[in-house]
Amino acid sequence: MGLWVFLVGPVVAAVAPLPEFEIKARYLEAFVRYVEWPAAGRSEAPTLVVGVLGHDPFGGALEAVFANRGANARPVAVRRVASSAEARACDLVFISREEARRQTVWLAELTGAPVLTVCDHESSLKEGAAILLVREDTVEGGRLRFDVNLAAVDRAGLKVGSDMLKSARRVFRDDRKGD
Repeated sequence: MGLWVFLVGPVVAAVAPLPEFEIKARYLEAFVRYVEWPAAGRSEAPTLVVGVLGHDPFGGALEAVFANRGANARPVAVRRVASSAEARACDLVFISREEARRQTVWLAELTGAPVLTVCDHESSLKEGAAILLVREDTVEGGRLRFDVNLAAVDRAGLKVGSDMLKSARRVFRDDRKGD
C-alpha cells in the first residue's frame, strides 16, 4: 500500500511508502478481522480492546486505523497499558521491540490468557508471542510481513483464519521450529 505523490513539472507519479508504524497499525486491524476469540470470557464484551503494552510506536495511527471500524461486528477501543495484568483485559496486545528486556516476562505472564500477542522483536516467537511482525529487506527496499506461532495461538484459546495463515511468511507449529 502506498500514497500517491504527484510531482510538479512533468507528469510523474511515484509511490511514497507509508511509515512502518502505520503499516503495523494496519496489520493489527487485519488481525482482529481474521482471529476468533473464545466464546466465553473477554470475547463476550461488546468492545474488542487493542492494547499497546509499554512503549507506543504508533502515536495516533491505531486510533485512525480503527476509527469507525469494528471487528466482527464489535467496536474497537485502543488502550495503552503498562503491565501484563492490564494487558489481560485486552483482546490483542502489541509489544514493541523497544520492550525487548521486559518482553519475556510479559509474554510468560500472558500465557494462557485469551490475548493475541503481537511483537516485532526477533526473539518474540520463541518467547511465546503469537505473531511476529518482521521486516524483510528486498532489492526494491523493505516490506513488512508476519510469522505465526500456532502453539501460542492455541494456548490462548484463539483460532486464526486460514486466509491469514496463507498470507503469513512462515507458520510455526510449535515454539521452536517452522513448517
